[in-house]
This record gives sequence, structure tokens and C-alpha cells, in this order.
Amino acid sequence: MWRSILIRIANNNDLPFLKQIWNACFNDSMEYIDFYYKITSNFTRTFVYTTPKNEIAAMLNLYNAVLKLENRHYPVNYIYAAATDAKYRCQGIMAELINYVLNFSKKSGFFGCVLVPQNKELVNYYNKFGFNEKINLKLISYKPENNSKIDFLGNCAVQGNLTQIDCISPCTLDEFMSLRKNFLEKISYLSLNPEGVEFSYYDTIDSGGEFVKNARNDYAVCYKVRENLLVNEISSPNKIFLDSLAKHFNVNEIKYQVPCDGIFENEKCPDFSPGNVLNSKKLYGLYCNYDNDIKLTDNIYMNMMLE
Repeated sequence: MWRSILIRIANNNDLPFLKQIWNACFNDSMEYIDFYYKITSNFTRTFVYTTPKNEIAAMLNLYNAVLKLENRHYPVNYIYAAATDAKYRCQGIMAELINYVLNFSKKSGFFGCVLVPQNKELVNYYNKFGFNEKINLKLISYKPENNSKIDFLGNCAVQGNLTQIDCISPCTLDEFMSLRKNFLEKISYLSLNPEGVEFSYYDTIDSGGEFVKNARNDYAVCYKVRENLLVNEISSPNKIFLDSLAKHFNVNEIKYQVPCDGIFENEKCPDFSPGNVLNSKKLYGLYCNYDNDIKLTDNIYMNMMLE
């Protein structure tokens, strides 16, 4: 079998072939793939593995990201949309491409590399390349009480003698970027760079999600599925905000994700009782560490990545 390896960064001439491989592997629409390359061309790199006939056998995208630990920020890379053309699968090509990119990333001064496995079966595969550190989320279920002492005026929740009021309204991109920055400063996290988060904002909206905020500048990233609300990210899951979201979206249950480090335990969140924790360690990402002096804690937070 041939093994004249040529791994390089893709160029504009490669785009039709990259889109075909992407569509075949992930079944994303061509509209989404076109949108992705249009928006991200200035801040992402696509690496390709080519054959001696100059055919693209495999591809993966590499984003700049940041890891924050103990008030220090470290540059890391994020791998997204790793895909192999069907006729070149099971030949070790993706393994060579991943090893090349990891070596490239390390030599370029990055401290590690992270990815989100598409399914549980891929976890062991990525472990072979050094992606051994798991990044988890806590998944919570919340059901508003029928006898809640909260009244609603339109989209506003009022408690007591108007001492607390929670008006739900759309959250613009600029508002979200600012509010999320303030939220992340409280915790240790791994996040895409601002351009990547901006694309994630538009990607969420394109897939049916909504960004909302309240009068106290708490925000939530929401998907309504029938009578349930899935909250991908929330900056403060206090009871009045959750009840307001339930009323605003007209749902009976909210399932939301939070960091595992317990930063919300003192924010009057009665739903943190063990019976309401659906998953205390829901696997989200895998991290490959280049620097033995940098240790990820069990509570590192990662969310809003491209998946």
C-alpha cells in the first residue's frame, strides 16, 4: 500500500472536496458547511491528508482556544470536524493526521489540545493519542412548583412586593459575549477564542436555539423541545430565573448544564438535591496535555464548543 504522506493546510481550491467529505461524514447540510467556511476562514486552519494523486483522504479543523487555571491563561487548540473519505477509512490515515496536528500544535507553543468526541465509542480511540483528561458537566433537572409564590406580568416574574423582578428578553451577540466573559471569570474554564464563540452563537441560532437574559444580566442558551427546555449554558440558575424561563417558554421541565465545581451551590438552587442531578459527570470533552506542570482539575468547565 502507498504511504507517500503529504499533510498540509488546505487552500481555497480544496473547499469543494472538504465540503463533500464533511457532508458525507456528518450529514450536515451544505448550507451549514458553506456558512461555516465563510465565517471561520480568517481564524481556523484546516489540515488535510493527501494521496500521491493529490486526492484529499482526510481532514480536520484546528481552532485557537484558551485554558484558564488559577487566573492564568494558556493557549490551547481545539480539534473539530475530523473526517476521513469513505474509501480511505480503516487505513490509519486519521491517526497519522491527528499525530501530525498534535506535534504541530506543540511545536507552535500551545499547551494542549482538546476535542469533543462524537460518541462514547470514540473515547478509547482518542485515548491512544493522549486525550486522557476528561472534562465533564453536571446535568440538572428542574420542575417549577405549581404553588410557586411567583406571579407573572407578561414576560416578567414578580416575587413578593416587587422586590424581585425578572424580565426575559432576547440577548444580542454583543450582550452575550460581554455577559459570558463576566461569567467565565468566576471559574476555571476552557473556551474557544472570541471569534469561535461568535460563530457558536450564530450556529446555535441556526439550529433553533435562543439566547435570552433577564433584568439582572443573567443569561441562558436555550432549546425548546416539546414541553421541555434544554439549557445548554446558564450563568446563574437561581429559582426565580428558572421559573421565569419556564413561564417564558411555556415548559414543564428544564434540563440545564452547569460546571462541576459547585459554584452555584449557594445561589438558592433547591434543584441541586441528589434526586434532581441527572448526571454529576456528563462527559463533554477530552484534553491532551503537553505540559506536565499544568494539571487540569476535575472541575474545569467547557461548553459552547462547536460539536
